[in-house]
Amino acid sequence: MSEVQVLGDRVMVRPDPVEEVTAGGIILPDTSKPTAVIGTVIALGEGMSDGEGNVKPPQVQVGDRVMFARYAGAGLSWKGEHFMVMAERDIYLRWREDSE
Repeated sequence: MSEVQVLGDRVMVRPDPVEEVTAGGIILPDTSKPTAVIGTVIALGEGMSDGEGNVKPPQVQVGDRVMFARYAGAGLSWKGEHFMVMAERDIYLRWREDSE
């Protein structure tokens, strides 16, 4: 990701694929899809400025798994992949998955 620089308190997330069709072949309408989405943080900005020259570092780290609002941020297609770029405040939860 060295070609992309995320700025400020923004976070770039690779969302997990959302099921569009059930195992039985039923197509799910948008109203039946989850309201929160899960993905992996792949890049982030330097943090939030307090307006006095101090920067509060982000609470999330690259590699963290996160849950965020379905309509948070903006979508971005880059190098054939889909990403979301959002403010850190739009992230509800974060966790690290063990490599076991």
